[in-house]
Amino acid sequence: MLPLEFARCYFESIAASATDLVPVHLTELRADDLRTVVRLPEAAARGVVPDPSSALSFLAGDLLARKLGCEGAMEAASREKPLGTCRFSMVGAGFSYVADRPTEDPENPEPLYEPLLMFGAILELHDPTVIPEQTASYKDLCWTSPEDYAEGVRTKRIESFNPKFLDRADEADSDSVTVCARGLCLQTTHKVLTDLASGPTPGPTTGGSI
Repeated sequence: MLPLEFARCYFESIAASATDLVPVHLTELRADDLRTVVRLPEAAARGVVPDPSSALSFLAGDLLARKLGCEGAMEAASREKPLGTCRFSMVGAGFSYVADRPTEDPENPEPLYEPLLMFGAILELHDPTVIPEQTASYKDLCWTSPEDYAEGVRTKRIESFNPKFLDRADEADSDSVTVCARGLCLQTTHKVLTDLASGPTPGPTTGGSI
């Protein structure tokens, strides 16, 4: 979740190179729906990671070090010897499921949604093994094929992303797993991969939304 001033900074940095700018009003959107409002070409400017002078590169590096267990690799990397490159791909708008609100009928809770502006970006790592299988933030990380990922988004079957998620669904954090499977972050990454499909075949992927 980005502060509004950060979101403005990112949007201003990509608006000039966007190929599609589609105005959309939130009243046009359904729950769990994501509408692409900005699309950027594959030739859009790429930045190296790390690069503290670039807004997206800085954010990608922060997520790699703080959430994905790459703090050592980030310390050793430089602009001359980067971990990889990153670029924006699209911006989407929609309503994302966040929780269920109890009602008088315990069997029929009311789903709650929040409006979100999603920034989809692509991070290409020179060595994907810098991301460990477990971090302090995530119990299980793995790579999955674009085809399995698309199937998981379509069916909302979390085992398509990682078979170990089925074990998590039986534990105390099952609500977090369910919310993730019904949110816009997975749809954003799916749209990014769909746009890539018209170009070179992409390799395995983790998520790519901000």
